[in-house]
Amino acid sequence: MAGSDRSKWIGLCRQALLHLLLVQHWERASEAELKAWQAEILAFRDQMEAAIKHGRGMRGRFNEMFSSAWPWSRKRAVRRLAGYSVPNGEARLTKRYRRTFDAQLPKECPYLLEHVAGYDPNRERGPRDAVWPPEVAKVFNRIPGTKYEILREPSAVRRDR
Repeated sequence: MAGSDRSKWIGLCRQALLHLLLVQHWERASEAELKAWQAEILAFRDQMEAAIKHGRGMRGRFNEMFSSAWPWSRKRAVRRLAGYSVPNGEARLTKRYRRTFDAQLPKECPYLLEHVAGYDPNRERGPRDAVWPPEVAKVFNRIPGTKYEILREPSAVRRDR
């Protein structure tokens, strides 16, 4: 069962990473899209926490599992962002947009585990809704009535509990 829980956690982490990339890099996202992606990320975080509770054997392996999720998320984000960018009926431009986003997105994960999960699963009990990667928090803060603190260091994430 531990392998199944591990795979589930990685799959959810992939989805959370993908949505964080979309929030940060899709500059034409509407307020409704941002709110929907935010809700999805929060749901992925809750499901990640539930997978941890069932799979106790994951303790101490979160950084490794987190790193393994990045390549899939980045690849899917390139595809999704390119798809959003292609004008209707201009499918021939898809490769060009993919190359553009592939060049724009970071090759290495710019996010901390604590920012993606909403907490440090190696040390804390569960996610907090107000914890976001700094660049994502800046985008969410454009939504009227939203004001997330821009947290940069993992220690700052742990202290805010």
